[in-house]
Amino acid sequence: MFGATSLAFAYIQGLDEEVGSAGIVYDNEVATWEVLEWEEEYGLTLSPIRVNPQIGALSTVKTRFQIGDMGLSIGGFSANAADEVAGSVPGMNYQQQWDEEEYSDRFSRGIVYLWNEDFSSVWLEKENGKYTFYPEKGTTTYSASRDFSLSTAYVHLDAPINSHFRIIGGFRRGKVKMKDSQTVSGIFHDQYRYYWNFCDCYYEEKETYENRYNLSAISEVKLDARGPELGIAGEYPLTERVTIGGFFTKGWLTGEVRETGTFTDIDKGFYERGYQFNCWDWSTGYSWRDEWEITGEIPLSHTYSASMEVTEIGFGLSYAFTPKFRVGLNYVRTSWSGVPKAARFHYHNGEKGPNPYWESGRTTDVSMDGWQIVFNFSNL
Repeated sequence: MFGATSLAFAYIQGLDEEVGSAGIVYDNEVATWEVLEWEEEYGLTLSPIRVNPQIGALSTVKTRFQIGDMGLSIGGFSANAADEVAGSVPGMNYQQQWDEEEYSDRFSRGIVYLWNEDFSSVWLEKENGKYTFYPEKGTTTYSASRDFSLSTAYVHLDAPINSHFRIIGGFRRGKVKMKDSQTVSGIFHDQYRYYWNFCDCYYEEKETYENRYNLSAISEVKLDARGPELGIAGEYPLTERVTIGGFFTKGWLTGEVRETGTFTDIDKGFYERGYQFNCWDWSTGYSWRDEWEITGEIPLSHTYSASMEVTEIGFGLSYAFTPKFRVGLNYVRTSWSGVPKAARFHYHNGEKGPNPYWESGRTTDVSMDGWQIVFNFSNL
């Protein structure tokens, strides 16, 4: 019997995706009276909202039994990766200024672009004809995350081709799970206030509209696939203790994909208005308020058949400390083609399709490569 247990340090590719962007649109205009100059500066500064899950250390296990020239190997590994990003952008701001030297008109608005739609916030207070924007109160926040897991197990039979190479045939099972989440939250606040004082009389009129929105799109995809696998392996002794070796396998797996998801829109707000009039010992007034909380959902549930191709290649060196114990260092690359991706929500699709809708059936090619420390034990 021959056994091998290893510790791998892997870098994963194929899970990186830009799910949106966030930034500020601005337009600044300045006029100088003395020299009659007019300057305008406008633009849009956007940074991508990107998720890129990575794997640190992972363990792989392999055990091989040999009877005569035939070998039986059982092995597999499990990998988990996750990434999360979050941030915010300021609300709308507009300032206009006149003085003896210049006139300025400055506008800016924070934007979060998700699901093919722009989202922003406004906090505006109007008092006796004066408009004031508060961008720090009207922020728009966002988050995005991706969780990914991949596990596989295999059974291989191998037989010698010659003294250095062996042919491999067997069966592999692979399980994939990916979960995506994106959220955006903002506010629209519009407050009007008018008041005056005269002698001992005071009048105030107030009207406020506020709506807070919280949107989220959460989707998950799972695939459990099985299929045959073929390959070749070989090794060659460089010295009495040092051996160079390598392997190549390719598998074809099929299974059922299960996609689920929910887009949720929660709007919570109020509208209130009223006035108050006090004059000497007499007063009157009224107030009225209406509140609401509205929730809407767009679900996803989809099942279909799919296939993946799995390719593994590795090579490295091993050193025999004793006839029954060796330590090796291998470079290994594992590629999975046709890996299902979590469905992506679209807020609208123009004139091309339903509005809004879930984009399902997405795939990606995932590869993991890294260095593997292998501990080999044998009772032969």
